[in-house]
Amino acid sequence: MKELLASMFIELEPEFIGRACYEAGVRLEEAQALYQQARKEFGLPRAARWEDALEGVL
Repeated sequence: MKELLASMFIELEPEFIGRACYEAGVRLEEAQALYQQARKEFGLPRAARWEDALEGVL
């Protein structure tokens, strides 16, 4: 299940992820932690769109 969630950073627009986080009551810091964990644990490639969207926000 974590692998599926991790893939969202590659496949979805950052705005969609942000909106889903807001609606689910998840902070962007938590989403970023999941992204970092996925990169480390599952070898998720860098998601430049996600990283760029969070630049200056966190």
